[in-house]
Amino acid sequence: MSTPQTQMYPDVDSLCTTGKPPVILTGIFRHLLIRHFSTADNISSENLKEFIWDSDRKVSKIVIDANTGPLDWQQIMYRPAIIIKRDALQAQKLAIDDYVEPEMSNMEMTREHGFLQPKPRTASGGHKFIRGKMGSHTIFCVARTGDLAEILAAEVDEELTQFAPLIRRDLKFNRFEEAQVGEVMQLEEENTHFVVPVVMAYAYTMQWKITPESLWFKAFNVGVQGE
Repeated sequence: MSTPQTQMYPDVDSLCTTGKPPVILTGIFRHLLIRHFSTADNISSENLKEFIWDSDRKVSKIVIDANTGPLDWQQIMYRPAIIIKRDALQAQKLAIDDYVEPEMSNMEMTREHGFLQPKPRTASGGHKFIRGKMGSHTIFCVARTGDLAEILAAEVDEELTQFAPLIRRDLKFNRFEEAQVGEVMQLEEENTHFVVPVVMAYAYTMQWKITPESLWFKAFNVGVQGE
């Protein structure tokens, strides 16, 4: 029988003040893409250099937005669009009961009321826990022709792939990379437009410590009082 192994990660969780909820990750993708399309000097493809993003929607030549509500089809009809949508976020077990110890051999467990749980070392001691998170965002590249949608997807894929090592390092992701560039498809909502999805996958860990402020519960007394 193999010995269970626990993966250890740095004590300080990345993005300390916010954690990594999907809305923060959506903002990261949007920030990178807005920065990229804000000037023609950043754009690799000659076919896209005219599509410069501007904070004024009436001036902007490209739409870069998050799919958190109804899309403005009036704008998308006349210019390319990059729509950022977050996918499901899944939990990943990294340790038994999420419990982590510097030395697994020192871990003491006890069974209380049929449940296995860490045994407190002292009345004031705490326990450290760890849980992995895995998810992805899909960036939909929309244009009026299939060729332009393909070119836009290639530009987005190149930008995010090139910045991925820095994001993994600085934001302490375990994984942050391109997972897939999908095939070109016709939009269901607007059959005169085409879309290519770019999927970015990521994984990170969250850590926390539970410190008891009083003695642990030993039992609950449940009874029925007659009238």
